[in-house]
Amino acid sequence: MSSGVHAACSGSELAGVWSNPNAGKEMPRRIEIMHTCEERDHGGYVSRGKSAQNETWTVRAFHKCTPKNCVWGRVSARKNSKDELIAVFNTFSARRSLKISPGAKSIIVDYGIDYRSARKNDLKGQLYMWLDQ
Repeated sequence: MSSGVHAACSGSELAGVWSNPNAGKEMPRRIEIMHTCEERDHGGYVSRGKSAQNETWTVRAFHKCTPKNCVWGRVSARKNSKDELIAVFNTFSARRSLKISPGAKSIIVDYGIDYRSARKNDLKGQLYMWLDQ
């Protein structure tokens, strides 16, 4: 294989499309997590690394809007030392952050929304999401 080829990693419990249809207004309602590992050719053998320098995480998040969900955006994310996935969305109206941890058949999402306008109260909280079938 040639250097720089990307392939889906096996064993990533966070990758997938997660949702909580009962999430309130402005709360994350749907999260799409993509995970890939870079394959590298090292003199005739290919390594599929799980180390941080070989992993790529991409997160896309939505909140409840009418008539359809509003997108926060798509960002590159990183894992912290506690193996939690961290994603930060800087939008026109707010800085939105997610800390995503695996749960039992779910993910646990700690979220924070820091509005740029003093007229809106900042939000933070925690919710559970389940894998879409």
